[in-house]
Amino acid sequence: MELFKGYIPLGGKDGKVPSEPYKDRKEFYSFEQISELKGFGGVLNDHLVQIDIDENKEFETVIKIVEDLHINTSILRTSRGGHLYFIDNGIENRKQG
Repeated sequence: MELFKGYIPLGGKDGKVPSEPYKDRKEFYSFEQISELKGFGGVLNDHLVQIDIDENKEFETVIKIVEDLHINTSILRTSRGGHLYFIDNGIENRKQG
């Protein structure tokens, strides 16, 4: 499963703010083009949903639930918790929060 359609540079105080517009954009940087930058982020493919959990204890709890229910997902561990990626089966609205 290809997670990202490409990458964009990030900046801002926390290093998580896109430095370039990405909504409705068709072309992105490759990993090789952007990997030397201090901050960059992947732009998810349209058919994917990312769940971001910033607390390690909660992340481990969710992983246990996902494994116990045999839910198919890709998992990426981060320094604070992690991300889970799921195929979007028709969610009408994506919401951050």
